[in-house]
Amino acid sequence: MSRILITSIPAWSKKTGYDSFSTLLEGNIEHEFANIYMRAELPDSDVCSRYFQILEGKVVKSVFKRGAMTGSEVSIFSNEISTELQLEKKRYAYFSRNRNLLFLAVREIAWMLGNWKTKELMEFLDDFNPDVLVFPIESYIYFNNLNEFIIKYCNPKRVIGVLWDDNFTYKQSSKLSYKIGRFFTRRSVKSLVYQCDEILTICPKMKAECDKEFGVNSTIVTKPIVSLPQVSEVYNPIQPYRLIYTGKLNIGRDRVVMAIVRALKKINEKGCKAYLDIYTQTLLTEVQVKQLAVDGTSYLKGTIPQDQVKEEQIKSDILVFVEDIYDIHNKTARLSFSTKITDYLSQGRCILAIGPNDIASMEYFTEQKAAIICNTEDEILTRLQNLIENPTLQREMATNARICGEKNHNADMIKKIFFNKVLGDKL
Repeated sequence: MSRILITSIPAWSKKTGYDSFSTLLEGNIEHEFANIYMRAELPDSDVCSRYFQILEGKVVKSVFKRGAMTGSEVSIFSNEISTELQLEKKRYAYFSRNRNLLFLAVREIAWMLGNWKTKELMEFLDDFNPDVLVFPIESYIYFNNLNEFIIKYCNPKRVIGVLWDDNFTYKQSSKLSYKIGRFFTRRSVKSLVYQCDEILTICPKMKAECDKEFGVNSTIVTKPIVSLPQVSEVYNPIQPYRLIYTGKLNIGRDRVVMAIVRALKKINEKGCKAYLDIYTQTLLTEVQVKQLAVDGTSYLKGTIPQDQVKEEQIKSDILVFVEDIYDIHNKTARLSFSTKITDYLSQGRCILAIGPNDIASMEYFTEQKAAIICNTEDEILTRLQNLIENPTLQREMATNARICGEKNHNADMIKKIFFNKVLGDKL
């Protein structure tokens, strides 16, 4: 039995939807898993036998009070979130909404000066004594520094890095402030990449750019699809068609969803033919709520647990995937491959995908013919009208999505690839 330590920023939770690692590892009883994470959340996945939490607020306090305990082991059976965790969640939500370079710089300085290398962390690492370390290589330098420390302190037999965002190119923005910050991020990412035995990437576009940048031969591993609808299951969409969006409304996604709402308003001028349900964790302004919640056309439903999200998706006719198609954030997700993609492919429903034609997710949908594609706002209305007038097209695209999921994201295949790379021939 090998001991595998996985680090992450969020907790492994079905409530937040951060479940890629737990989905990859669930059902495996041959190895022991532990997780170190950094958010004011509690895990609810029983995949790991142990969890260790490092709180950012405590790290900041330790800059001024060196003896402060910044990390501790937590239990998945802890149901009540303490007042301290609730306050930290509120602070994090505020800074997520008001994200700026000054805050990010101050955060990095706080982690650099703070005392997170505590005896509690050392005792946890000593006791678990990992054979393998698996971690996402992030744009957050402090998180990358944690993983460098674990590599040096534990000297694991295998080190596996996962790249799932564009945090190593200068292609997201031409602003000088961005390029200065990206210079330091790239240096952190490169340092970690060259300490890894294997690099895992999330999609073909990410693999191509990663391999060229670092001179490696990375392996594509996506979130696996555990179950697929049976081919014999008949999908018969009936008007009014239900569209559903489940996810964050940050980095320009809110404006794209607003464009869908405007298109539906036009389509529904002579009666409701289709409507949109929106489930999101994002805290919205009054203006956003007014533009997104239009009676008879779109409905804001708030937050629901991840397992309930899938229940709502299967009750829908069209699953909506969006990335920013305007100017500010249209390159932010250029190499990303959202876990929502495999979740959608697993449902056997028609997918409406909106985003720039040159980002990884849209290229994938296009190559696989697994979604109805919109690259501009004008296309949203025409594509939606076509879908609503042609239920046969909805059924055809639902079939394409299921076939894509079965061919490329089957759980047995993905898990086999993952564990072959994680364990190698040393364990």
